Amino acid sequence: MTLPGREQLRGALRRYFEEPAARLFHAAGFSPNALTLLGFAVCVASAALVAMGWLVAGGAVFLAGGTSNVCSYTVNLKCRCSWK
Repeated sequence: MTLPGREQLRGALRRYFEEPAARLFHAAGFSPNALTLLGFAVCVASAALVAMGWLVAGGAVFLAGGTSNVCSYTVNLKCRCSWK
C-alpha cells in the first residue's frame, strides 16, 4: 500500500533537490564513489557527535551525510557517460 501523493512528493524532491544537487556535485568533479565516501565520513563524524552527547547536532550532521548518498545515486544515473 502506498501513501497518497507519494509519487508527486518523490517527483518534486527529485526535480527541485536531487537533480540540482547532483549537477552541482558533478560540475565540481565529484564521482559517485567520492560522494559515497564523503557521506560515510560525515556519518562517522555524526556518530562522534552523538557519542559526545550532542544529539541534535549529531542528528543534523547525519541528515547531511545521507543527502550526499542520495546525490551520489542521482549523479550516477544522470551523468553516467561522463565517468569513464
